[in-house]
Amino acid sequence: MGTALIGGLVERALVAWFILLAAVLALKMLRGRILLRGLVSGAPGDRAQGHRLQMMLVTIGVAVGYVVEALHRPAGAAMPDISEPVLFAVLGSHGIYLGGKLTGARPDRAD
Repeated sequence: MGTALIGGLVERALVAWFILLAAVLALKMLRGRILLRGLVSGAPGDRAQGHRLQMMLVTIGVAVGYVVEALHRPAGAAMPDISEPVLFAVLGSHGIYLGGKLTGARPDRAD
């Protein structure tokens, strides 16, 4: 077997693995076995917190953009670099999240 054939088989196996993994995760989320309630709120019953929501949206947006850019590259090309504006957007998003965590009032804590 040639190197190109082995590389192609490994690539197909990895793509199949990630598709199956995504399907299993989606199925478990839909059936309620993986809870997403606390993802954007601090505690069950709380409203969505802005710093958590923006970080989740920025992270998902950057990840989707990176995958789309990687898929539009020719076969055998290197993975795309992350541009400075995207890196600063992620950095700013994480800074906003940490700022929200540091300044957020906790009802169970007396100051």
